[in-house]
Amino acid sequence: MSFRFKNISLWLGLFALHLILRSASFYTPILDIDETQFAGFAHVLMDGGKPYLSSLDTKPLGIYWFFQIIFEVFGRYNMIAVHVVTTLIYFFGAVLLFRMGSKVFKSQRMGQLAALFFIVFTTTSVPKILSTSINSILIFWLILSAYFLFSYFNSKRMISLIASAFFLGVGIIFKYNAGIQIFLFPLACIALSPYKLKEVFKLQFWFLQILYGLVLCMPFAAHAFYLHHIGALDEFVLWSLKGSGAYISQGSQTISFFKVFAIRVGAFVLISWLCFWGAFKAFQIHKKTKAFILAFLWAVLSFIPVCVGGRFYPHYFLQFIPSFCLLAAIGFQSLSIKKWQWALGLVLPLCLFLSLRVKPQLFYSYFPNMNLQQQFDVGQTMKGDPKIKKDHKLFVWGFATGIYFWSELKASSRFLWADLLCGRTPGPKYARSLRQDESAYSNPKAWSRFWQDMQQNQPEWFVDTSPASIMQYQYFPISQHPKLAAWLKEHYEPYRTIQDVRIYKRRGQ
Repeated sequence: MSFRFKNISLWLGLFALHLILRSASFYTPILDIDETQFAGFAHVLMDGGKPYLSSLDTKPLGIYWFFQIIFEVFGRYNMIAVHVVTTLIYFFGAVLLFRMGSKVFKSQRMGQLAALFFIVFTTTSVPKILSTSINSILIFWLILSAYFLFSYFNSKRMISLIASAFFLGVGIIFKYNAGIQIFLFPLACIALSPYKLKEVFKLQFWFLQILYGLVLCMPFAAHAFYLHHIGALDEFVLWSLKGSGAYISQGSQTISFFKVFAIRVGAFVLISWLCFWGAFKAFQIHKKTKAFILAFLWAVLSFIPVCVGGRFYPHYFLQFIPSFCLLAAIGFQSLSIKKWQWALGLVLPLCLFLSLRVKPQLFYSYFPNMNLQQQFDVGQTMKGDPKIKKDHKLFVWGFATGIYFWSELKASSRFLWADLLCGRTPGPKYARSLRQDESAYSNPKAWSRFWQDMQQNQPEWFVDTSPASIMQYQYFPISQHPKLAAWLKEHYEPYRTIQDVRIYKRRGQ
């Protein structure tokens, strides 16, 4: 009875801490510009539009379906519901890490520490780390896959191996980076075998790898079949598969990799030094154990996607954190952590980053590069304008999808953001080397589809965010595109300016 009571007390305490650390997301509808981008895509799906034809992005459909389902149930613009569901998903991830330690690796303390570290260090970063990014949902599937894979190595039950492969396949529908975890199974088979590399010459080894691969492909194959059925597979390949490759390539060409690595990885190490210390201790004391080998391989593979493209956005680290926390917990399962170490390594970063998120207004002022407050003001002003009707259509030049969200106007083009049209490559402002020259990355196929959209939908309103310098679009003004500038002058007239954002209305409207 006392054992159960202690566990209930533990989980109530962890859940309360979890809610406190994520409390800002319960009253801040938009925490990151990507959220309005995902919401806009979901809204098109809700209105019967076809993915990658009526709205497009470079990601698979998982995150857009996630937003669509929540909006269908709780309301079209209910981002608080999205954040609440995300919070619950994170907590289930912590529970899985606890079970890895206590059930799979037979260490109650290890499971408790892994869950605690995960709850804390998935929030100790810039405020937008609380947003519902793709990685926020992706890591649940990756943890679930790792849990069943580690269970397989512990019990050799085939159902665990199949479950691991299936959940990893689901993860790939959210983000292609999940695919790096495919290599965890063969590497673990070799590392845990007494025969090491000779294991690859065994028939059973290849039978299991092929089985794992076939099951893993099932969710993505179903995803591709659905897109083929609705006639969107070719566009998916063009914009998502090839587009993701271009995104990575352009990042490596326009961003200073080592500068960003030093700043952003350095900040991550500074914030989570307690976990790095635990991981070092795990290497010293437990490096030959099954738990360490599996957690170490998982951590190494999970860090690779953080580096791809050279951007090192804070939410990229989320894919690494679960394995990192598990590795740290292995080190601390046989060591005591002193009070001053808890204070400096856990409590101090926890309180510091919690204080940054107390008021949404403070959050917006700390991160003006996303101009979230400005997009909110423009969108709300347009929503309240009596001349702008609910059934009107809108096109926004720039990366300001928050204007669509807050104005509640339907997008007139599949391009919710204009990066594919102008060639802008997202990345840290301080590390980008080209800026104006990035127009070379403009996609001619994007322009042909853009003009199709304009001819078919003829938006009543056109918004130009480049004069307001939102998301560095001052480097990509409409004047750089003569055909667009001439079309805008012919069909639209200035209506008003809100915080340097220019709004045009269609002539004769």
